[in-house]
Amino acid sequence: MAKEAKDFREEEADQALVEEATKVVIDFIEVKHTNSIEVGRYLIEKFYDNDFERARKGKKVKGKSLKKMLDDLQELPNTPSKSWFYNTINLAVDDKAFKYNPDYGKLNLTQKICLTYLNKKEKYQAPKLDLIKKIAEDEMPIKNLRERIAEIKAQPGQEWPSLEVIQGMVDKDKKKCTDKAIRRQKKLQLAIGGLRAKLDKQEVELAVCQEIIKLTKMKADSRSKQLANQPDEQPAELTNVQPVNQTEEQSVEENEDNSLEAA
Repeated sequence: MAKEAKDFREEEADQALVEEATKVVIDFIEVKHTNSIEVGRYLIEKFYDNDFERARKGKKVKGKSLKKMLDDLQELPNTPSKSWFYNTINLAVDDKAFKYNPDYGKLNLTQKICLTYLNKKEKYQAPKLDLIKKIAEDEMPIKNLRERIAEIKAQPGQEWPSLEVIQGMVDKDKKKCTDKAIRRQKKLQLAIGGLRAKLDKQEVELAVCQEIIKLTKMKADSRSKQLANQPDEQPAELTNVQPVNQTEEQSVEENEDNSLEAA
C-alpha cells in the first residue's frame, strides 16, 4: 500500500487550504474521475509547491494539510481511499517524467500503478525504464510485473496490494464515471419533461386565444352584414309633418284681415 512520507515543513494544517482543496478535489472526482492524473497534478501544485521531484521522493511541503484534507474526505460518502489519492500523485509524477516515452504510453492503468512503487529512489529509475520497455513489448502479466519490481527493490517480502485491490481501484473509477453520467441523464430527462409540460400548456393557451379571435371576428362580420342590409330612415319629426292646404292658408289670412278692420 502507498505510504505517507515525512512532513518536512508544515507545523499545523492550513484550514483555508484544506477547505479550498477539498472542494476542488470533489469537483475533479465528480466531473472527470477517470482522469486521476489531473487530481495528482493539483495535489502536487498545492501540497508539494508544484515540485514534481519532491513529490516523487514523497517530501511533502504541506503534509499536515494534505493529511487533514484526506482525513476529511474519508468522512464523505463515495470518496476514494487515501491510497487512491497517493497513487494519483505518483501517476502524475510518472506521466510528466515519461511524457515523451512511447513505451510508457502503451501501458494500462494497472501497470502504471505498479510501476509507481519504483518512484522513491534514484537507483530504481534505470531498471524502471528497462521494465517499461519490456512490458510494452511483451505485455507482461501483472503477477510477473509485481515479482520483477520486488526483485528490483531486493525486498522479496514486500507487501503489495492484491490484483483484486488494484482492479477494484480501476473499477471504482469506471463506476464513478458511469454514476455521474446516469445522474446527468436523469437531470436532463427532468429538464426535458418540464420543458414539454410548459410547451403543452402554451399550446393550449394559444388554441384558446385563437378560438376567441375566431369568435370575435365572426361576431364582427355578422354585425357588419346586419348594418349593410338596413334601409335608410328619415328623422321622425320630418316624416310626421303634414303638408299645408293652400285654401286653408288663404282662409287664415282673410280672418286676420277682418279682425284688423273690426278693430
